[in-house]
Amino acid sequence: MNVSWKSRQIPTCGETKTLALPGRRLFYVIVALLCLRVERTSAFVHEQSRRTIRRDSKRFHCHSTVSSYNFYSKRVQVTTTAHLLRASVSDDQPNKSGGTASVPNLVISLVKSIVGAGVLALPASIAGLGQSEASAVLLLPATVILIAIGAINAYFFRLVGRVCRMTGATSYQDAWDKTVALENSNREPTSKSSLIAIVVTLKTVLSCLAFSIILADSFQSIAVASGFHDATRGQALMAVTTVMLLPLCTFLKDLKALTPFSFLGLLGVGATIVSMIYRCFDGSYRDGGAFALSTQIQPLLSSTENNNLLSFDNFNAFGGLVLACTLATAFVAHYNAPRFYNELENNTEDRFDSVVSWSYMISGTIFMIVAASGFLTFGLASSGFILNSYSPFDPLITVSRVALAFSIALTYPLPFFGLRDGVLDILQIPQDQTNDSYITILSIGLLLGVTLAAYFVKDVAMVLSVGGGTFSTAISSVIPTLMFRSAVKHQDLKKNDNTSPESQNAFDAQLSNVLMWICVAIGASGVAIALQNGFR
Repeated sequence: MNVSWKSRQIPTCGETKTLALPGRRLFYVIVALLCLRVERTSAFVHEQSRRTIRRDSKRFHCHSTVSSYNFYSKRVQVTTTAHLLRASVSDDQPNKSGGTASVPNLVISLVKSIVGAGVLALPASIAGLGQSEASAVLLLPATVILIAIGAINAYFFRLVGRVCRMTGATSYQDAWDKTVALENSNREPTSKSSLIAIVVTLKTVLSCLAFSIILADSFQSIAVASGFHDATRGQALMAVTTVMLLPLCTFLKDLKALTPFSFLGLLGVGATIVSMIYRCFDGSYRDGGAFALSTQIQPLLSSTENNNLLSFDNFNAFGGLVLACTLATAFVAHYNAPRFYNELENNTEDRFDSVVSWSYMISGTIFMIVAASGFLTFGLASSGFILNSYSPFDPLITVSRVALAFSIALTYPLPFFGLRDGVLDILQIPQDQTNDSYITILSIGLLLGVTLAAYFVKDVAMVLSVGGGTFSTAISSVIPTLMFRSAVKHQDLKKNDNTSPESQNAFDAQLSNVLMWICVAIGASGVAIALQNGFR
């Protein structure tokens, strides 16, 4: 040990005594034995309870390093190989072990984030795969497209988690600021983060628009089922906006009050899915069924007796691009990736990959079940919002409409507040200048604009396709690729070690770049086709 052997004065019990040379040797031996004992004890406790270790690590952190002991501003340095305890870690130090959520809990939460009302537009997108008639064979290419888009989105979701691991970012905006914005530090600070604010804000615009369209269609059908046969879609839209959306979006101050209704939304989507599956198999909408008399909802699904199920002569490749864009919107949840990564207990890369893989597989399975149920029931008659294809007098579907409509209406402020906050960020309005009156006026103006757009735009599938090909593509593939490539540039690459993490990062940087341009090409083509079909 490199220790000064001069005797030092150490205060003991209020007196000043001199520690002799043999006493000093004994003191250092005792310290080393205590450190070794601490190491063994920590290992034992770690085997018995990993959670206890992670909780206690906020107060005690082990290091194998050179420790310094301060005796009245004079240091005696002791070099040891034992793990020494360091007390009182600062509260603002990042927690290297992540949060407290388990893998199953986060899988459930991520599936809830991915699976929403947008899944009800998928049957119409599958119907678009047929040129003149629909047959069950179209489910095969639809499944291939779904698996491909789901896998790509899962890959980019994992990529955002790796960016957080490399940079310590805690949010999507923070990840951008610590990578791309930091690399372009010669720009003004406001311009660094404006891209994220603009893209996410425009994405929330389309989300609010899609919800308003669904609410207008749903409440019109509910009104018809309740006996108001002359109720129009515009009247239903104005009624739900005035009675429910306007008070919620202008007077609600705390989003915590909406927490119970998020579970109601999940129940609404679940009830709708179960109802669709039941109606697909019970024959109510086939010839001779209880609801087969309504001509506008007659299934236009070709009979397997008249079609070769292995024939793809009727396949419309351009419709596949529209389906891919719709799925891009359905699968997008990448702005929440940093939160999921930081909340994961023992957030290693493998554990985070497990969360993402299971979540996207479960979500993809739900998407395919819903899409197949609606498509096999109505074929080419599948509406952009599939519940519109069902009879307004179907009691089972009416219950689903009510549950889904009220859950969407009660959780409408969640995306709307994101839209309002995004507008404030883009306009760079300081928080101290945004009083209640200003917020109320802004909320009324934004809600009026979204409502007017929903009055004229009636095809929710087109809205989701356009949003998927533009802003969802940017959020799920373009921005993660830019962030990851920028983060990799700050890593020291190992030139001759192909198995090193740095080499893997370099490979993923190239792969993500290729996938990004594929997604951009698909998105641009899908948007053009969706707009062309929507305005025919």
